[in-house]
Amino acid sequence: MLNLVHAFKSVTALHGHCLVILDVRAMTGVSPAARRRFESWDVKGGCRGRVILGARLAARALISVILLGARMLTGRSEPTAFLASEEAAMLWIAERRAQLGLKVSVPPTPAMVPSSQCTPPS
Repeated sequence: MLNLVHAFKSVTALHGHCLVILDVRAMTGVSPAARRRFESWDVKGGCRGRVILGARLAARALISVILLGARMLTGRSEPTAFLASEEAAMLWIAERRAQLGLKVSVPPTPAMVPSSQCTPPS
C-alpha cells in the first residue's frame, strides 16, 4: 500500500492531479493501517476521479467505507466508478479527463507500480 500511495503522490506532484484505476480483482482484504494510509493520501486534493476495477460485492462495500472515511477527512468526494473491464475503465478515465479539460500529453499507461511490487495487505 505504501508503494501505491507513493505513486499517487508522485503523479500528483508532477502533474497537479491524478486519475486512478485500482484493479482489485485479486483483493482479499485491506488492513486498518492500509485503510488509514489510503484515506489520507489525497489530503491536498490531487485526485480527480477513480475507477475501481473488478470489485465484487464485499470489496465494493469495503471500498465504499474507505472512500467515506476519506470524504470525512478531506471534505471532498471525487467521482468513483465501479467497472468490470479495463476497456470500460480507460474509457471512463478518458471521459473524465475531457470533463476536466485536461490535455493528454502521453497516452495512458498501466500502473506506475506493478502489482508484483505492491505489498499485500497484512
